[in-house]
Amino acid sequence: MSNKTRHVNDVAFDGYEIFDSKEDVQKYRKSKIEDVQKNVHFVKRFFNDKMTVLEIGSGNSKFLYALEQHGILNRGYGIDLSNSRVNFAEEWKKDLKMDNVTNINSNFFDCNLEDFPDFDLVYCSDMAFQLFDPSERGNDVKCLETVYDKMKSGSKILLEIEDSKNLFKTMTNNEVRVWQEFDESDPWRYLLWECKYENDDSWIRYNKTFIKRDLSELFNSSIVLRNYSREEAKTLLQQNNFVNVQIFEYWKDEGDMEDDGYIIIGEKE
Repeated sequence: MSNKTRHVNDVAFDGYEIFDSKEDVQKYRKSKIEDVQKNVHFVKRFFNDKMTVLEIGSGNSKFLYALEQHGILNRGYGIDLSNSRVNFAEEWKKDLKMDNVTNINSNFFDCNLEDFPDFDLVYCSDMAFQLFDPSERGNDVKCLETVYDKMKSGSKILLEIEDSKNLFKTMTNNEVRVWQEFDESDPWRYLLWECKYENDDSWIRYNKTFIKRDLSELFNSSIVLRNYSREEAKTLLQQNNFVNVQIFEYWKDEGDMEDDGYIIIGEKE
């Protein structure tokens, strides 16, 4: 048995997406499918045929399910570390009666992609890519190298990243607290982000406190994200053999991302 201590990022989403009632589940699913429509709209700009897709950090697999509902998914593979989130995705898949999505509960870096088909799209949203380097130095590059070898010629990689330059402006001594309120469909009402910037590594440490809608429960977790400026992300993709690298500031309509967020796409020749 390994004695290696798990990084906080490896357990950051344990216990997520556990609900008290079927009604709450249905409301939550509906809101997630609605929210991801802008992402699907964006991706459809680049593909004319059905896609084979790898999503890293797939969570509840809403993106893959939405692709199938739009009729543009050939096969989808979602990899996520959180057991509770993958269980949620599996129950959802069962209710949707989809047989072309495979949900995998694993660390991406423990997966052998040799058994997978080659991909048309590698997709990594909600800042999941930014978890890799703090978890183990160099894992961001290792991820890009690994997926590149399994991508078809002309295929795309899409990363959703947050460059926290506006957050930095609000910090005092490299620290700040930020409150967030969730949509009514979410069982949690508030989230307190306690943010600390570790300048030497370009890492931001977030301690998160979730507050239940009826104020009856608190839930705490932590993550560490690597910050990438737009230029740093572009250089990273180019150094790992991706071409035609483009940066976009929104999915469908201006303002549909956080102020510091952006989308970066690269192509395999």
